[in-house]
Amino acid sequence: MPQDLYDGALEPIWYGDRKVYSVTGFTEGVRAQITGIPALWVQGEISDFKHQRHLSMVYFTLKDTENGFVLRCTMGRTRFESAGIQLRDGDRVQVFGRPDIYTRGGSFQLRAHTIEHSGRGLLMQQLEQLKAKLSAEGLFDESRKRALPAMPRVVGVITGADAAAQGDFLRNVVERFPPVRIAMVETLVQGERAAPQVLAALAKLEALAEVDVIVITRGGGAFEDFLPFSDERLCRAIAACRVPVVSAIGHEKDSPLSDFVADLRVSTPTAAARTVVPDHAQLIGGLVRAERSLDRRMRDRVAGGRQRGAGLRARLTARSPQRLVVERQRYIGGLRGRARVRFAAVVELRRGRIAAFDRARAGLGRRLTREGDRLELAERRLQRGVTGRVTTLQRVHDHRLAQLRALSPQGTLDRGYAIVRVDDGMIVRAPSDVAPGSGVTMSLARGVLRAVVSEDQP
Repeated sequence: MPQDLYDGALEPIWYGDRKVYSVTGFTEGVRAQITGIPALWVQGEISDFKHQRHLSMVYFTLKDTENGFVLRCTMGRTRFESAGIQLRDGDRVQVFGRPDIYTRGGSFQLRAHTIEHSGRGLLMQQLEQLKAKLSAEGLFDESRKRALPAMPRVVGVITGADAAAQGDFLRNVVERFPPVRIAMVETLVQGERAAPQVLAALAKLEALAEVDVIVITRGGGAFEDFLPFSDERLCRAIAACRVPVVSAIGHEKDSPLSDFVADLRVSTPTAAARTVVPDHAQLIGGLVRAERSLDRRMRDRVAGGRQRGAGLRARLTARSPQRLVVERQRYIGGLRGRARVRFAAVVELRRGRIAAFDRARAGLGRRLTREGDRLELAERRLQRGVTGRVTTLQRVHDHRLAQLRALSPQGTLDRGYAIVRVDDGMIVRAPSDVAPGSGVTMSLARGVLRAVVSEDQP
């Protein structure tokens, strides 16, 4: 064993020519050698991750996925929390630290100073940072998201060329709502050039005035395939788009950031088709039901109008003067009927007084005739009286109107007189009211004359 192996460790015990170290001495000697190795980076996959509030250290194991080798690691809890990193078993990380030995357990470990994601984990960390940034700016707020149009004129679609997602979307849209028009732009949907192409397609569709909604769609794939849809420029363009945007990226586990910025997120192209357009069959059924409802209501209103009209006619008939005439006629008819009954009874009971009864009947007939004549005479008198009263009132009115016109100033003017006024409007009643040379106005029956007074004569 080299001399420096046990420098600073406990002294060995000699058994004859045999030098024996205690466990503590051996461990401390090895630790002294290992801790002299400079800090370095180690990469591996996280497993057995333990982060508990009541422990001062964070414990995890780094595993080499190629051969299964493992390395135990520790990190101060305060240092780990200040790094602001989220870890879970299976994450691939890079750890910067020094090798060490836990003397009490005699186990080799790496004392970590810094830890970062690597590969997919690094991408996840960057996406989480961008997600937090966009969320802080309010791009994910539900309050800024708009409702989709109920019946769009044109649906803009951004999808991959000859992709299954394209066929699924178009087939479902046409089956669901045949009248819809599609404005489709085919782009790359994965790889480094995908994000700029999707961004350009979005701008192209947004510039079309008739496009009411835009759908960005693609089918399933690996996590890396969806990275273009988490591009910051694309997310900001979706948020600023003038029309609602639907994100239909078929990836359930790790949603791209465009899902959070879009006005609506659906899981598949088929779901997007069922969301952006209404069901044509349901619309037609609704229109048919509405037509039937309107027809039923119209018939009910017509029937109600007829009932109200019948009620009004009944009320009018009940209050009509003709009804009084009919009642009088019925009354007279009743009188006549009772007279006939009485007459028949008298004939039956007084057979011996047939002649007297005939006279009585004749007298009753004459009386009825006189009453009828009197009623007719009264009606003619009433008519003549009303007509005469109206005529008299008209004559009185005409006479008084003639008197009024005769006594009015206009009547005086019509008889050839004139009204003379000076310039201030005062009526001239005597020559002394006007000085010679003054102007006067003479109002005639029709028109006005202007004159100048030459002299006055008493």
